Amino acid sequence: WSTSLARHADHFDVVLDNQCPSGDCAVEVQGLEWRTGPTSTLTGAMLATLAAGPTLGLAMTKKAIQAASGNSLDDQLDLEAQYQKTCGASRDYAEGVSAFLEKRAPVFTGGRT
Repeated sequence: WSTSLARHADHFDVVLDNQCPSGDCAVEVQGLEWRTGPTSTLTGAMLATLAAGPTLGLAMTKKAIQAASGNSLDDQLDLEAQYQKTCGASRDYAEGVSAFLEKRAPVFTGGRT
C-alpha cells in the first residue's frame, strides 16, 4: 500500500504542480508528506494552486492516476480517452485554449459546458 501511495504522490505532484519529486524538492514519501518544508505553508500554496486550476481536469487526472494500478493498459487508455473527451467539452478547456491563444493567464470557472 505504501509503495502504491508513493507512486500516486509522485505522479500527482508532477501532474498537478509540475514539480519533480526528487532531489532537493522532495523527500522519501512517508504517508502523504512528500515535499520538504513546513506543512502549513505547502498546504496553503497547494490549495491555492488547485483552487485556481481547471477543477474538472484535476479531478479526472486524480481518478485516472488512482485507477492506473488496477487497470490493464487497454482499460486505462479507454478510461483516459473518456476523461479527455469529457474535459475537452468543458468550459475550462475552452478557457485554457482562449487564454493560450490570447497570451494571457487563464481564469478557470470549473464545471462542464
